[in-house]
Amino acid sequence: MKRSDAKRIVADRVGVGSVGSARRDRSTSRWLLPLAVACAAYGCAESSESPEVLVARGHLMESRGKLDEAVDAYTRALARRPDDASLYYYRGVALGRQGQWDEAIADYTQAIEHDAAMARAYNNRAAAYAHQRRFDAAVADLTKAISLDSKSALAYRNRGLAYHDLGQITPSIEDYTVAIGLDPHDSQSLFERGNVYLDAGQYPKAIADFDQAIALDPMRAAAWLNRGEAHRRLGHTQQWQADLAQARVLDPNGKPSELAAAVPEKALLPSPLKSAPAASAPDPALRQERAIAVASAFLRDHGYKVETSTAPKPFPLVGRKGDQRIPVRVQATSDGEPLRFTRDDLDQMAHSGDPTALIVVGQLASPASPGQPFTGGTVIKFVENWRTVRDKLVPVVFEFPLR
Repeated sequence: MKRSDAKRIVADRVGVGSVGSARRDRSTSRWLLPLAVACAAYGCAESSESPEVLVARGHLMESRGKLDEAVDAYTRALARRPDDASLYYYRGVALGRQGQWDEAIADYTQAIEHDAAMARAYNNRAAAYAHQRRFDAAVADLTKAISLDSKSALAYRNRGLAYHDLGQITPSIEDYTVAIGLDPHDSQSLFERGNVYLDAGQYPKAIADFDQAIALDPMRAAAWLNRGEAHRRLGHTQQWQADLAQARVLDPNGKPSELAAAVPEKALLPSPLKSAPAASAPDPALRQERAIAVASAFLRDHGYKVETSTAPKPFPLVGRKGDQRIPVRVQATSDGEPLRFTRDDLDQMAHSGDPTALIVVGQLASPASPGQPFTGGTVIKFVENWRTVRDKLVPVVFEFPLR
């Protein structure tokens, strides 16, 4: 079974953090400092050969795709400031965009020698190593980047890619899981972890990850295609054909036959065609509806009389046994994923005067096509007299008020 392409490891770009890979997400690339901004920052009276103005010119040339001119600008800046780690880093990015991996590695190495705490230089040197299929070296650099910045979801995702390319399934999954925990809305990490599960033959888990990736990014043809392949390998012909059809809508030029070797990215465009109609992700309400049906059957099997709550959120069911009345929280989840609550959920649960129960439903089968009901499902956790313990909750989103 072939390994996934090294180009999926993502380099940081000029001062802007993570961007899309060269093959998948060119549309997300962003660059800094048009010349007007440079003048505001440094003053237009600066010499045209000052390092600050040369760096600004290099950024501007990169934004216009004039990479030779960008490299030249950074080189001239380095002639005036040869100990500046950032200048080596900037030139390494421009060289990497030209596919000059040896030269890019040399510049990232210089950046590290001048600033051993530059995590992004380790990340980008790892990306360059991966392009050369030097995955062990990539893992070593990404491990160093993580030691310098343990909150970098990008570094964990990239190391997961490198481990996958080395065929090390368990550490790859572990790194993706950390990346997803750091950024639960990152469809790329969910998609890539799904690819690892697919490669490892863990098809239900692959489907669960592709479900979430599609919910976050319905236009990702590869996620539909790979989820369809997982269904095909499980013998779910109808679901496979439906996902395959949706992938073809999003990317008419794809070649699904290449998928049998796992991870079909070479068959897909880096971004969806603008003329393609919007895809419909599986409806979370239908997923929850199926979870409630599974929970209701479970309660009845355990001697409860089940009623539908008049206030369905956050307790859609009420279980009765003798004089006992228990509001029941029902949570649909993918295997191994933490439960997530809104502030409104927590407030309502905190003010519930009755004992409450929690039922977690997993192993739900995705619908054959958008709008169709979910099937399957089983109760994987049942907690009577349940209360959320706030000191065990992990914040995943913060808001900053503007006024």
